[in-house]
Amino acid sequence: MKILKESFPNTPIILGGIYATLCREHAKLHSGADSVHAGEYLKDDFEKYLPAYDLASNKEILPIYLSKGCPFACSYCASNILTPAFRQRDPVKVFEELMHYKSTFGTTAFVFCDDALLFKPESGIKKLLRIIKASELKFDFYTINGLHAKLIDEELAFLLKETGFKDLRLSLETSDENIQEFTGNKVSNSDIKRAVTLLNEAGFDKSDIAIYILVGSPYLSMEKTKEDILFVDSLNAKAILASYSPIPGTRDYDALVKNGSIEKDMDPLWHNNTIFSEKIMPGAVEKIRSLRRFSSRIRKN
Repeated sequence: MKILKESFPNTPIILGGIYATLCREHAKLHSGADSVHAGEYLKDDFEKYLPAYDLASNKEILPIYLSKGCPFACSYCASNILTPAFRQRDPVKVFEELMHYKSTFGTTAFVFCDDALLFKPESGIKKLLRIIKASELKFDFYTINGLHAKLIDEELAFLLKETGFKDLRLSLETSDENIQEFTGNKVSNSDIKRAVTLLNEAGFDKSDIAIYILVGSPYLSMEKTKEDILFVDSLNAKAILASYSPIPGTRDYDALVKNGSIEKDMDPLWHNNTIFSEKIMPGAVEKIRSLRRFSSRIRKN
């Protein structure tokens, strides 16, 4: 901020984004911005504005969105705070965007960054993948955020395989059914088992399927996380440990404040997953490292 003000002394500086939305009061007090904007600024940006990827030095693989927002309300997640309404793009427009990047930059590899890529599959992902399949063009697709296992059926599993999806990521968080219900009941153990089976039948093997599980959550013991790793391995998939951190505005955050684990207006530095886990569970950092080593050994077997 200091550099911006020195470079543009006569220009008001507006701060927005994740920090400004989740920690607005802190940003107003400490950022130095002239104005702090919380929430979305461009709510209808899907078709009006394409990212200026021409400015990127490496265009070998590019991010893309089919949707914004998430209809689910997991207790630990801020997606519905950052993007309150789920909005899905026209799959035809998304395909045209893929073709634009392919013809302009030669890009054939893309990462879907959606929070809920599979939601409303008939009007969204299935329609897009049918278009891609019919085009007979070759792409490589990746997912960063976890896919909703409950929404995977036989047709979708085969479409994902046939259109070039690699290294799929599914969301589980934990195999503890009580915690599943507490955090939002988004997915069950039977959902994840069925999804992995369908993906295996479509041609994906263990090296292609990763499942996110939470580590460092105040609601999950380290021993339980170890059990989760073994559960994922038993499904013919590999576990990826996602570090838990408390996010202002979420149900988890409010519950932690209420029970005295954290202070409501604590410095955002304490939201850091490493610092937070050590604060509420002394020795957690080394235990989490041990779990990561254990998970790595399991994946290699």
